[in-house]
Amino acid sequence: VTNMSQACHRLYDMLRFPARPTRLVFVLMHAASHGISDGSAIPDYGFPRCYASFPNYDTNWVDSTASHEVRPLAGQQRYPYVGATLDHCAGENSNIEVPLIGLGPHWSPIGLTVYEKQTDSTTKGLPSGFNHSLMVASHGSWNRDPWIGYNVNAYTVDFNSNPYVVSAQSTLLPALRGQSGRIRPVDVRTSPIHDGALLMTADHDDFDATFGYGGGLYRVIGTSDTTGEHNENGVIRIPVARYFGVAPPPGVALDRLASIPCARQMTHSTAYPQLLYIGTMSLFCPTKSGTGDSVYVVELLAHSTVVNRGPAKVLSNL
Repeated sequence: VTNMSQACHRLYDMLRFPARPTRLVFVLMHAASHGISDGSAIPDYGFPRCYASFPNYDTNWVDSTASHEVRPLAGQQRYPYVGATLDHCAGENSNIEVPLIGLGPHWSPIGLTVYEKQTDSTTKGLPSGFNHSLMVASHGSWNRDPWIGYNVNAYTVDFNSNPYVVSAQSTLLPALRGQSGRIRPVDVRTSPIHDGALLMTADHDDFDATFGYGGGLYRVIGTSDTTGEHNENGVIRIPVARYFGVAPPPGVALDRLASIPCARQMTHSTAYPQLLYIGTMSLFCPTKSGTGDSVYVVELLAHSTVVNRGPAKVLSNL
């Protein structure tokens, strides 16, 4: 527990560190694959002395489309911050680890889960290529031109190897930002209802008129329905291609289930899995309208990932 706690604090520091935001890297799964749970030493990723990046930084993309840039899965190297040396970060005797996955600038990955399609996931399961994928939800840039992030990406990871090996990457949700607004993903997890849906929260949604700032609970599902399920317990289909200019993969749709301003991390009850608990954060609610620093509860239907009751605020002013 102590080691995992230290690793999470180290990850948090790396994700919030303000210097060189374009060198942000994703490290948690790499740390886990190096034996944190068995009491061995926590790998040293160099923070705050070293960072990871790519040679030919401005051109090293597997997809260089503006606002959709994607880094390769291999080739990241270690470089020194001011005050450190290249020999310390990348020399022959250096013990600084290279991250498992190197991401693009300004992504701020803050939600991850392994998507597991259950055996009875016949109604809303994602296309088979996404099963067992590591899903990563990311915030995005506010001061970069062109902007980047606001997406959910999928990574194929061999969790049986030591260390883990990443063999492929793909996009589940493209950048949810366009000229008319943005939806900013935060957290993801497989729905506890076992109908195959992937739950997602967002702490900003310019297309939700319920609140001034938006945000809420969403689901990503596999479907051939292009019109949306407008009459299913208030479900609203998000027209991703129309709002943001890029469509999700074939057979994938994004729905808003409930409006919760500034929605952040979520979990569900182990005793009653239909209950979802969703935290909010006032730091991401500029209006300070009493919606931040609270916990909401949502009850899902027993047979489908839609809202039965809620959201209701159960804790506030945390």
